[in-house]
Amino acid sequence: MKSVTFFLFLICSLTFADPIWQADFQNHGELDWKIIRKNPADSFTVGNGILEAVCSNLGKKQNTGSLYETELPDVERGSLFFEVLPNAKGSATQNYNHFSLMIRFHGRLVSLRPHWWTYYHVKSGTRKLAGIPSGEWLSFKIDFDKKAKTIAYYYKDMDTPVFIENNVEFSGPVKFQFGNYGLTNGVVVNHIRNVRLEPMQITRKKERDGAII
Repeated sequence: MKSVTFFLFLICSLTFADPIWQADFQNHGELDWKIIRKNPADSFTVGNGILEAVCSNLGKKQNTGSLYETELPDVERGSLFFEVLPNAKGSATQNYNHFSLMIRFHGRLVSLRPHWWTYYHVKSGTRKLAGIPSGEWLSFKIDFDKKAKTIAYYYKDMDTPVFIENNVEFSGPVKFQFGNYGLTNGVVVNHIRNVRLEPMQITRKKERDGAII
């Protein structure tokens, strides 16, 4: 009986682990992360637990929007969670038909555009990670394991990855970025919440169904 009780306690401890780091979007004002790039037409403001990213076009060139960065605690294995409501204000389709919100982590770029969550890395190229609906909050997770040299990407189902990257070379501090890719046709507002880094769950299902490169 004691062994069963201990096992249940262990499972609960792993399932409800305290975050290693969590973004603070409570106080109203501009996102207080380091500004890497500034587009005067953009705004990244926080309040009531939500980051509102107003993403605008500047010359129809990529990497021309605002970019904010924060440094995360350096851990061997972790899970980065975040939720996004793309096009929260329901901009017209002709405005929102290119990359709007970009998220950069460990040198990888994951972006949200109409109907798709996409991935880019200079060596691996571009790929579509998952189709996404409009008008609702979307849940994402990125697992990384420095020793195993893997990064796994999850959408909705947090047990089965949509993409697994192997032989990843990790280097330097862990930097996490939110930004505007700069390729909207007009103004698109994205909402972000519940951004946190947690210990990787060792009880999660095997990634046997994930795509591997």
